[in-house]
Amino acid sequence: MYDHGIHLLFDANSSISKSRKVLQDKYYYYNDPDEIFSTRNIIKVINYINSFKGSIQLPILFELNAAKFEDKFSLTLFECITYYIMVKFNRRVFVKFNNLRHSISGDGIHSSPLLLLTTNKLSNCKKYVNIFANDIYQNHFRRYILSDKAIGTSLLSRLYDDIAAFQIMFEVNKEYRESLAEVLVELISNACEHTDSDCLIDVDIAPHYRKKNEDGEFYGINICILNFSSQLFPDDIKKKLNGIRNSDKLTDRYKQLLQAERNHSKYFCEQYSFEDFCTIAAFQHKISGRYDNNITGGTGLTKLIKELQNKSDTYKCYMLSGNKRFIFREQYLSYDQQDWIGFNANNDFLNFPPDITLFKKSDIFFPGSAYNLAFVFKKEN
Repeated sequence: MYDHGIHLLFDANSSISKSRKVLQDKYYYYNDPDEIFSTRNIIKVINYINSFKGSIQLPILFELNAAKFEDKFSLTLFECITYYIMVKFNRRVFVKFNNLRHSISGDGIHSSPLLLLTTNKLSNCKKYVNIFANDIYQNHFRRYILSDKAIGTSLLSRLYDDIAAFQIMFEVNKEYRESLAEVLVELISNACEHTDSDCLIDVDIAPHYRKKNEDGEFYGINICILNFSSQLFPDDIKKKLNGIRNSDKLTDRYKQLLQAERNHSKYFCEQYSFEDFCTIAAFQHKISGRYDNNITGGTGLTKLIKELQNKSDTYKCYMLSGNKRFIFREQYLSYDQQDWIGFNANNDFLNFPPDITLFKKSDIFFPGSAYNLAFVFKKEN
């Protein structure tokens, strides 16, 4: 059965291992004591278990004491890992949650397919595998998009309608519905077209929340979009920049980009590298890593995210690729008069590096690209 490229996650993190004994009488057992779920700990355990070459595929029981998942990405990635274990190694997986709390950012666990794995039933393990790629249950919406089906077809248009329609039952404002659907379709299109890899989209809506000392009702929209690929987010731009340095047939836009690289190179260090420059370059208007030297890409993604953040009461938005997390902050997503985004307090991309705090080191290496988009909106009358 197809593992959707999830094996790349374990290939990229093969050096992470755990020596603590997890073998019990008739199954592998791991108890995670952390209050916030850790993907790295789970990868350690799986790598350790898979180091045994025995022929008996014992089931695995994860007992998680986490009060919450850090965000939608960590929840979705755990769902991917449990799926991978079952289809790749033919192991049954069971999960036990302790102390889970309701929270507007982590409410997705209460409509997650992972609930099937808490029943200790083999039939539900099979059901989990069957619905992994496509599921609508209560507050949860998931679609697995095959790249060869998405490009040049009406699939993305239909997906836009499905995403917008899913939000109607939760009384999400029409403007927000359409903006969110547009963001998600653009991200899926970019993943399928630029990396030639399939894409998983996962959305949950957390309705009926209230804040202390504030009137009105709030709801959260938590989104994860990810694709497993050997190609990282900045790779296309990195390859293109290295290929056009000596070209005499560049548009002014790409001449400016090369000058920006020279200006930024003075600031390259352990916290901010050439690859990080390529990441922020990929978000620039009319810049693309694809095809000929002068192709004018251009995405309204950052503009759409900024608009949603402006309307949101709170938000948590970032992109993860390789071992770096890039954070989207509303105050750094403005275009200047030449349609460059500075990602810094000066809003000057051409001359100054981004705010260094926008880049965070990840404790795992993610092969491909993943987006976590979380917004909290106040419900309108």
